[in-house]
Amino acid sequence: GDQLPQMKVVLRDVAPLYEDVISRWQINDKNVLSLQKAMAHGDLDPVIMNGDEFFDGGHRVVAYWRSGRKKIPAIDISHLLKMDWNKWFEGEVEF
Repeated sequence: GDQLPQMKVVLRDVAPLYEDVISRWQINDKNVLSLQKAMAHGDLDPVIMNGDEFFDGGHRVVAYWRSGRKKIPAIDISHLLKMDWNKWFEGEVEF
């Protein structure tokens, strides 16, 4: 296939993500502040999820949390992590 897989953005509750991030990740307050400023111009890039597990975007999660957001944009990549990419490149599987 010539098309790259499409990513569907969904809204996720920020509270459980925030709890996970602050328990496992080092958070840089300066990064969080700059992301909060950027939010004045719209949503940040979606955070990345592996099913229900947080995968990437910890500073974005904290910035959203500190700004009072309840739900945040997220993309689930679990199907990509399980996919047989060789079959996809050969055109044998599609999304």
